[in-house]
Amino acid sequence: KISYATAIGSLPGLAKELTDDKFSNEDMVFNVLGALSGAVFSNYLNNNTSIFIAHKNEEKSSQIKLAYKF
Repeated sequence: KISYATAIGSLPGLAKELTDDKFSNEDMVFNVLGALSGAVFSNYLNNNTSIFIAHKNEEKSSQIKLAYKF
């Protein structure tokens, strides 16, 4: 999952570099590192957090609960 997310997340940076006057390898490295760190962080959160939404009509209330697995 992380490698696919990194590749997809790097596409906007690649498109920008291809349209620039000069392709910058340094900028592209930072694009890929940013996409990788975002993919790792989101994968960590997705595997350890859950969000629950409950609605009670009789009390006319809603609850949003966030659970974090330690």
